[in-house]
Amino acid sequence: MKITPLDVARQDFPLSFRGYNRVEVDEFLTRLGSEYEQLVKENQNLKEEISFLGRKLEDFQAMEENLKGSLLLVQKLAEETRSNASREAAQILAEAVREAERRDMEAERQLAEITQLARRANAELRAMLGAHLEMLGQVEISGGAELPAS
Repeated sequence: MKITPLDVARQDFPLSFRGYNRVEVDEFLTRLGSEYEQLVKENQNLKEEISFLGRKLEDFQAMEENLKGSLLLVQKLAEETRSNASREAAQILAEAVREAERRDMEAERQLAEITQLARRANAELRAMLGAHLEMLGQVEISGGAELPAS
């Protein structure tokens, strides 16, 4: 059974021959009870403080776990964002290459078409010139007759 400060203060010792001085014993027991009471209160306060600090520690540990989880989530999201951006950049680049190839093929087709038109025009011009030269040659042969007005 625990002894309380009140037990110390109320303790009574029987009188005996050549025993201790009752006044001194009572004064000592009073001082002892008072100091014991202070120690009990201080002990209780320290227990409460330890309990409070234990709860705070648990709170901080929970916050730390939450922060770690949040950090991992942010890192994962950052990696996914980087990965998505890389994939999107690759798609944009591939589309740009396809568009450039398409435009290059279109330019080559147009160049071939223009070259063909130029050859045709050149051939028609040569044919026309040849026909005019032939007409001129016939005019000279016939004796210098005047050319008909066109």
